[in-house]
Parts: sequence; structure tokens; C-alpha cells
Amino acid sequence: MASSYKTCPGCGLMLSSEVAVCGRCGHHFYAAPPVMPPPPPLVDVPYKLDDPLSASTPPRQKAVAIALALGLGGIGVHGFYLGNSNMGLTLALMFVGGGAAGVIALLAAAAGACSPWLSAVGFVPLLIAATIPLVQAARYGAASAETFHQRYVVEKRWI
Repeated sequence: MASSYKTCPGCGLMLSSEVAVCGRCGHHFYAAPPVMPPPPPLVDVPYKLDDPLSASTPPRQKAVAIALALGLGGIGVHGFYLGNSNMGLTLALMFVGGGAAGVIALLAAAAGACSPWLSAVGFVPLLIAATIPLVQAARYGAASAETFHQRYVVEKRWI
């Protein structure tokens, strides 16, 4: 079998095609161009996202979030469902703390330590914690599935 020859680009010496280093000038070259591995295959993302890091965030059902916000929203259950533990914990603390402050204020009013109207102020955090989920449920319902996922699951927005 006859081997093919080529010329060294450094000194012009005729060399066998298997040689990768010229014996006269020491010029290095490849007998054949190096073979590059094929690129890895592209992976399909199941839903379109603006944030490339959010592909690891599992999708949540919009109807479940709305039902939780309307039913148990005052104690923040829908926040925990959406992965926003800060929202869930804040709403739970406002609900429980507002309820406890309201009861203490009512007991103080019953004992004559303050007026009954002033005792109603203790229930304000409870009322706020009960109102926020109603607004959130309306916002969840108005958003498309993709917008819902991006805003409330990935970005963890409250409203």
C-alpha cells in the first residue's frame, strides 16, 4: 500500500502523510485535521420562561393556588404551595398575631382598661391578612398560565 506524501510548511521537505513532526525543522502539523466531537443535543424546556435558571422550578396549578388563597389564604397556605415561604409565614404571623392582639384587646375592653372601639384596632393585622389573599386570588385568575408561573412561582411576587 503506497502512502501519500505532503510538503512540510516549515522547510518544504517531502514527508509521509502519517508524520506529524518534520525531522529537519521540527515543525508540528497534523496529518489530518483533528475531529471535533458532535455538540450535545438540545433539551426542550416544557414551558417558555424569561429566566433561564427557572427551568428547575416545578410548575404549580393555578386553580389550586386560587382555591388555597380563597380557603386558607389568611394563614398563608397558598404562599407555601407556590414556594414563597416568606409570604406564607408573613401572612400566618399576621393572622395569628392579629387574632391574638384582637382577643387581648377585647379582654382589656371587657375589664374596662380601654374602650371597645380601641380594642378593634387589634384586629387590623388579621383583617389585612384575610384581605391580601382575596386580591391575590383575583390576580392569579386574571393571569395566563405562563404569566402566573413566571410571576408567582419563579419571581415569587405577592401581587
